[in-house]
Amino acid sequence: MDGIKIQELSRNAINLFSETSKAFSTSTSEVIRQRSKFVPTKFVDENKKIRIVFVGQYSAGKSSILSILTGQQLEVGQGVTTNTCHYLDWNGIEVVDTPGIHTQKRPDHDEITYQAMSEADLIVFVCTAEGFSESLGTHFRKLLVDKGKGNEMMLVFNKMEDSKYGNTKKGQEEFFKCDVLPVISPEYNSEDLYITYIDTYSYLDSLEADGNDKQQLLEMSGYMDLFNNINRFIKEKKVLGKCTTSLYKLEQLLKLRNVFSQNLIILFVIIHKQFVIGVMRLQINYLLLIVKNK
Repeated sequence: MDGIKIQELSRNAINLFSETSKAFSTSTSEVIRQRSKFVPTKFVDENKKIRIVFVGQYSAGKSSILSILTGQQLEVGQGVTTNTCHYLDWNGIEVVDTPGIHTQKRPDHDEITYQAMSEADLIVFVCTAEGFSESLGTHFRKLLVDKGKGNEMMLVFNKMEDSKYGNTKKGQEEFFKCDVLPVISPEYNSEDLYITYIDTYSYLDSLEADGNDKQQLLEMSGYMDLFNNINRFIKEKKVLGKCTTSLYKLEQLLKLRNVFSQNLIILFVIIHKQFVIGVMRLQINYLLLIVKNK
């Protein structure tokens, strides 16, 4: 992105962080004063590794995907198996496995995963071949559009051998048109979200196979598309991701207006800061669009 514009955004962000920290630290509320300790101080931390957080449904295969990517064996199985975040190194990038969301059995898992997302530079959202349920689709769209994370997100559909449309190119196109497009449109399309179709079971079966069977299973798994798309995703979005991480972290701190409403001055400051964050996000996305179209 344009170096001069990034420097200007950085200055504006540092001012935003400084003003927010000052407003919090001078509040009469102890709860608000405590929040001042967590306000970001840097717009982009150049010394920090890129962090990619894998999130999505429980039993969608996040841990299996990360095992394939990193070569490190993670606990996998039916039901809820990941209870905490697991941090792994992959080619100098920090990847994070999170508990599945919307299990309804473990609401504490949602809190753990949302916290991990607030600290993510990029997000890989994993679903199954069943597509979006009504509740998951609503949640995903809120994250995609309302929270402004769509430009830092990759969408992966696993277990495609179970798809009612079939795990073929034509079947994937039909799946996208019927089950995915209604959730992501009109703001995003398949290319924007690096949508990838895989089947981790086929990949794992290929490890025990030989010859033509092995090749067929590898093709069914879509693992090469996964590697190619995630590498392209990182290359094209890592700068944008780092620019928005601190803004998203601050945005999380500005939540709970019922706490801030006890102090009207602080409440007005919060509303203004949220507006500024929105403007800065638009500026970053505009710069990204300029670079993409060059």
